[in-house]
Amino acid sequence: FDLMQQSLHDRVAEPYRAQFIPHFDELKQQAMQANAIGFGISGSGPSVFALARNQKDAHTIQHSMQSVFTNSNIDYLCLVESLHQKTGCRIIQ
Repeated sequence: FDLMQQSLHDRVAEPYRAQFIPHFDELKQQAMQANAIGFGISGSGPSVFALARNQKDAHTIQHSMQSVFTNSNIDYLCLVESLHQKTGCRIIQ
């Protein structure tokens, strides 16, 4: 783990909350194998996120996560967004 990966590793809430997110372990595994910097749960869930170093990796991660849901009956939405240059974050509505 580098420092950023360590800071995204939630040892407290993730083990409990992950059980309520369908395919959580598989999503995380796919994202990390696709070169994600880290993977986590947004708030208390069920939204998850992965961080990437660049757009190419982000799209690779997106496709790998989408493949988890290909044969499921679960509706999902995958977005790729860049961090806002001035504030470091951006609200997606």
